[in-house]
Amino acid sequence: MKVNKIYLVYILTLIYFLAFSFNMLLFGIFLFSIILFIKNFGFKYIFILIFFGIYFSFINYQESKHFENAPGEVTHLKPSIDSFQINGDSLSFKAKNEGENYQVFYKLKTKEEQEYFKNLSENVLLEVEATTDIAEGQRNENGFDYQKYLKTQNIYIVVNVNQIYKIKSLKTYNPFDILKSQRRKCINYINNEIPKPMNNYMSGLLFGNITKDFSEMRDIYSSLGIVHLFSLSGMHVNFFIESLRKLLLRLGFRTDQTNKFIVPLSFIYGGLTGFSISVNRSLFQKNLSNFGIKGIDNFSITVMTFMLIKPKFLLTVGGVLSFFFSFVIYILANKFKIKNPFLANFFQSFLLSTTVLPILIYYFYQFQPFSIFLTTVFNILFTYLILPTLLIIFITSLLTGYNFEIFNFIFIVLERIIVFANGIFKNPIVLGKPSLFILIIMLLLLFLLFDYFPRKNTIYIIPAFFLLLLLNKWDLYGQISMIDVGQGDSIFLQDKFDRKNVLIDVGGRLDINSTEKWRERISNSNASRTVIPYIKSRGVGRIDILVLTHAHEDHMGDLLEVSKEFKIKEIWITEGALNSKSLVEKLKKTNTNVKLVHPGDKINIFNSYLEVISSLKKGDGGNNDSIVLYGNLLNKQFLFTGDLEEEGEREIVNEYSKLPVDVLKVGHHGSSTSSSKEFIELIKPKYALISCGTNNRYKHPNKETLEIFEKNNVEVFRTDLDGQIILKNKKRQLNIKVIK
Repeated sequence: MKVNKIYLVYILTLIYFLAFSFNMLLFGIFLFSIILFIKNFGFKYIFILIFFGIYFSFINYQESKHFENAPGEVTHLKPSIDSFQINGDSLSFKAKNEGENYQVFYKLKTKEEQEYFKNLSENVLLEVEATTDIAEGQRNENGFDYQKYLKTQNIYIVVNVNQIYKIKSLKTYNPFDILKSQRRKCINYINNEIPKPMNNYMSGLLFGNITKDFSEMRDIYSSLGIVHLFSLSGMHVNFFIESLRKLLLRLGFRTDQTNKFIVPLSFIYGGLTGFSISVNRSLFQKNLSNFGIKGIDNFSITVMTFMLIKPKFLLTVGGVLSFFFSFVIYILANKFKIKNPFLANFFQSFLLSTTVLPILIYYFYQFQPFSIFLTTVFNILFTYLILPTLLIIFITSLLTGYNFEIFNFIFIVLERIIVFANGIFKNPIVLGKPSLFILIIMLLLLFLLFDYFPRKNTIYIIPAFFLLLLLNKWDLYGQISMIDVGQGDSIFLQDKFDRKNVLIDVGGRLDINSTEKWRERISNSNASRTVIPYIKSRGVGRIDILVLTHAHEDHMGDLLEVSKEFKIKEIWITEGALNSKSLVEKLKKTNTNVKLVHPGDKINIFNSYLEVISSLKKGDGGNNDSIVLYGNLLNKQFLFTGDLEEEGEREIVNEYSKLPVDVLKVGHHGSSTSSSKEFIELIKPKYALISCGTNNRYKHPNKETLEIFEKNNVEVFRTDLDGQIILKNKKRQLNIKVIK
């Protein structure tokens, strides 16, 4: 019976992913699995498979209709009160109107308005003037897809509010709204009354609310591979529910009474923590277990129930990890018995971390080997010290009004320990994103290993697994990518077999400081969403040469962020770039060898080289002082021009009578001050690559520049329309792929 159920769940999962994202590999596996299923179990469960197949397809069909019937404007919004996020003068929240879900953005007009929404905890109805739009999709290979992320929450439309005319209080008896309101009140109390950094831990661990203030520390926890401690799930549910269960039993309640009483309390706890998928899963399984349904039966019923009531749960990273962790725990339960509790905890962490490694690198591209030890230690610390302390402080503070600043030192010391640990274990192993095929093979190998361990044959599974793990680091062909960084530049050259990695510029943005303190926003670097995840997804953890073409923010602004994530062997700049105080300060902080380049310097890559051909004289670090690189790559002639303008182009025209170019990286984002008629007629490019932001305020690329390319029969690719641009050599032909 148990085998039947888990096999049924396996087939349902395949149907699930086929319905929501059709894939030929999955389709082939699905057909093969169905044949085996019928052979072993007959047609007993076929009607269940047919039902779920139709159900998933219907949901997918409904999803497509949402975009077709999207309203052009919205006049009323009912916010989800516990979703308010305030960052300077930016307000965002989720809302409903006439059955439709929205993601809403609003620029706050005054400090008083900011304070009002910061402390708002009652349900309200907003009368607004607003426009609607469809969220931006994926722009870089393996990059964040905001549209896909919102779809997992049944949100298809983004609302930009221009004006709020009226705010009306709403009386509601809906239990979900009541719980959201109470959760909001608790979070507001913590933010206003509990000192930092204790308030961040209390808000995150008790109510599942991570604030912008905590973003820097969260990045450090993430780098150490223990950020999951803040993802409310099994550890937190077991602590709260089991503590409550033991209390009720000691008070004299019978076991059956206690189990029934725990059900509504679980609903309340789920609401107070935001009804996250991992908490819902843990609560559901915990209650099933209390009523005697355990093991694989428990897991199978949970999966099928969630497929009905929360059908998109496996389309989120949190959903996949939560259910996969749960599945692995059930599979490994009682397989390895160790009497010492610490060793047992460590060994379980090791097995879990190893088994979920393929899933982790599929989503995050890297692995922190010390996370197994750190997870064991900090899991005990959080379970037996941090969580109980925070709960006691919160309840006592609510009753007495005392903020317990005396205990804040615990969290100050904790953060210092975390920062110290990050200094020691700061370089995770970057493995890259495996293909779906390799991911499936790795998972099968691991389950074979655990199923047949400790037989002699299993020794061969281990090297096969690690070989597959490293495959993504050894690209067989190499490629050149113009990463979509918005209004800026970043180009990545990856040689085959990871022999050499060259990055030309890192992107960045010019921050316009507000004159009013309350308007200032905490923002992540542009590179953290574009350059860094893309390069890591390629299995690259080392940059051999980083070329900063010149000293403007949109080319070198994110240098520090990139240097924290990758080992950089050498940075190339012009002598004139040293005039930039901002760049010099960044270079000092990187502690990296810096080379001042001159014409004739070469970068060996792709069995060829790139040669510096400009700047020909000492400049000031500006556009015409850009490092210009020329060479034969992928059997084509490439010219990378930075932000070179007409003056710099004229120097090249005067220096070279011929300069054949197949692929031109267009200077200065397609501005009218670059790509002059004389320059384009000299180099005669076949393809032009333009890096520029969507609807940028500079109106790049310029209409006149595009006309020059058109008259010279140059095919243009641009990141604002095409997203990332990837160039590969296939069968000695240049293959150009765009992401959008």
